[in-house]
Amino acid sequence: MTQTRLCRRLRRVENAACQTAGLIPVVEHAPAAGDVGALASEMATAFAGMIECYRDAYQLSTQDAVARATELPPEAERQRLLTCPPGSVTWHDLEALSRSYPEGALQRWEEVKHAALEERRSGHPAARALEGQVVRAGGGRSSSPCVRN
Repeated sequence: MTQTRLCRRLRRVENAACQTAGLIPVVEHAPAAGDVGALASEMATAFAGMIECYRDAYQLSTQDAVARATELPPEAERQRLLTCPPGSVTWHDLEALSRSYPEGALQRWEEVKHAALEERRSGHPAARALEGQVVRAGGGRSSSPCVRN
């Protein structure tokens, strides 16, 4: 994506967020420690993106798009969001979960962070980055963490 397209897309998301700020229902959540501000910001961006998607793809008015975006997820979807692998959870998933189960969304966020930390500690992201760069007999990823050519 070019920088111009990215800037244009960001402006559209910002405009959608500004237009819908007065239409979004206020939901009181218990304050939590840590990175709640950053989490809220990412979820708000995902929410604005969903509104933009409804407006563009379904040609809905802003008010109808907000109404559709604020619908509570069905119970089956909520269960999927709570049990799917942490690596497949999106900002939109967390935002949707927070509307019906705020504590569950915060718990899920902690699980996502924990899984990311464990993945980083394991070295797998570094190994994936090196795939194709390490040449050894038999090809593929080396089982040794200290591979030298």
